[in-house]
Amino acid sequence: MFKLIKKYEKIAKSNINTLFVIILLITTVLNLISFKAGHTWGDDFSMYIAQAKSIVEGSIRDLNEKQTILERYSSELHGPFFYPWGFPVMLSPVYMIFGFDILAMKIYVFLFFLSSLVILFILFKDRLDDKNRLILVSFFALNPVFFYFKENVLSDLPFLFLSLFAIYLIKRFIFERKYIVSLSFSYFILGFVIYYAFFIRHQGIVLFPILLFCHLLENKDLLNKLKWKFFKEEFMQLIPYVTITLCFLLNKKLFPENFNSYVTFFLDQNLSITLWNNIVFYTMLPSEFFGSQLVFKILYFITFPFLLFGLIANFRKDCLFVSFVLLNLFILLAFPCTTQGIRYIFPMLPYYVYFFLKGANEIMDRVTKAPCRNIFVCSIVFLIVVFMVSYFLRDINYVRKTFIDKHETLEGPYSNRASEMINFIKNSTGKRDIIAFFKPRALRLYTDRISVVNYHIDEIIKYRIKYVAVYKYDMEEEGRMRFIDDISKSCHFTKIFENGEYAVYKLIVDDGKSTSSSGKSFSVRGTKKS
Repeated sequence: MFKLIKKYEKIAKSNINTLFVIILLITTVLNLISFKAGHTWGDDFSMYIAQAKSIVEGSIRDLNEKQTILERYSSELHGPFFYPWGFPVMLSPVYMIFGFDILAMKIYVFLFFLSSLVILFILFKDRLDDKNRLILVSFFALNPVFFYFKENVLSDLPFLFLSLFAIYLIKRFIFERKYIVSLSFSYFILGFVIYYAFFIRHQGIVLFPILLFCHLLENKDLLNKLKWKFFKEEFMQLIPYVTITLCFLLNKKLFPENFNSYVTFFLDQNLSITLWNNIVFYTMLPSEFFGSQLVFKILYFITFPFLLFGLIANFRKDCLFVSFVLLNLFILLAFPCTTQGIRYIFPMLPYYVYFFLKGANEIMDRVTKAPCRNIFVCSIVFLIVVFMVSYFLRDINYVRKTFIDKHETLEGPYSNRASEMINFIKNSTGKRDIIAFFKPRALRLYTDRISVVNYHIDEIIKYRIKYVAVYKYDMEEEGRMRFIDDISKSCHFTKIFENGEYAVYKLIVDDGKSTSSSGKSFSVRGTKKS
């Protein structure tokens, strides 16, 4: 065992870059051959694409009007009014070149994951030895979580890349003072990357105080120069902040923003309940990074002591990483509606693995007795090997299933049954008609019809929402299942389409006749909700 470990260390030290490229090629090939042609219902992805489409077509005002209808006439909150515009801006060239090509968009987003692996490789160059850097990269390159997640057109992977890149630039420019071209150019790039991380996900707001904290930590004398001499000699230090401010102003000028809604949402919650629920949720969530089975949850808890030891032992040396983790953790714990899966902690996972490896190495250095040290080293190596082998086997199994399914997405708007419903709606309804559906933004994107989500039959009748499309297997909540049953029995609706998974109902007006295109059904400029 020890001969193998020493042999691996020797190979890693002499061929570090070659081994990294091999890992990169393996994950690239496995992912590219296993992309599926469609997309699940999701719904978040459709809003990002709709915003990108509105940028390309100059129809932001039209999208704003449709979102207003969705918000006013829906029975439940369905995401923010607009997502931050950074990701739609990044998607817009793909939409402009390829049109509404979901596969092209997924491959484009996947490139940000590959770029994140490159940043991971160089970010910890002076903090981990070569073998541990390769292990850290492998944890992400082969991880099934990212392998499955590539099928989503979402902002999480671009945000992972930009948050890693921002931390790398702060480390390089502020702490190491290694500039690209010049100090002014480097600081401009730093400010732009930090702002764009926020422009993609508002979670990136944590990078603003981190920049200021690290800047003052490394330039303590700046606080003593608040005079003309400071502005004369140290003006360059303000470039990142000036860049961020200008980007803020430009964003406000070009795009409608709803950052205030996030603040209102935060203030309107019951903080104590949110904290308790989120603490319970996020205590277990990182275990999904290792696997969903019980054995991997146990192994996750085994890694936890090493994580804590590595974090405590390197708290001052790695204050940049620690501050990023703690501020992100604060946002996730204190903000409601963040319990939507592991994607919310993607930016924190690299530091989890980093501090786990640091902790294991710190303990290894402190164990001096040969028998104990040998047992400890073998245990850590065995743990890492179990993770890597399980990752690789699950990846191969996913590739196998993808080929069996002929690269088709079996659930969502690209399935045969859903396509039948979508085509029926496009051919049998008017452009100003309103349709209620459980994934309103996705239906709107694929049918070009205004859509809302409403599970109250009395409200649907009151607002004359002309059509209701239902997914028969929508079993997320008991109320939804009851709604599907109730509307099928209601005398106020007539069924006009049905297949094995979907049905479309049309509202019948009080005089017993179905609403017509020229009738009193609710439209874009109809009666507003009181």
